[in-house]
Amino acid sequence: MIFRLPGDHALLEGWDLPVASSTPLATNCAYEDNATRRLSENLGMVPVGPPKVKRKAKWDYHREFYNLRNEIERLF
Repeated sequence: MIFRLPGDHALLEGWDLPVASSTPLATNCAYEDNATRRLSENLGMVPVGPPKVKRKAKWDYHREFYNLRNEIERLF
């Protein structure tokens, strides 16, 4: 299951549902700040969005899951 992060991380702050270990969290580079990444990782989710181009410390991300984010957006 892939979750799409809304405009801010308020949804994650109030998250009280169980999450399977390593659940992918589809994000994009607009929401890739350290606080949101840390919060999602603490909940057991793995952010699969790419880092911003200008970030000094970049990370690897799962490109296939990230590409599915576009399909999820089209459903809405």
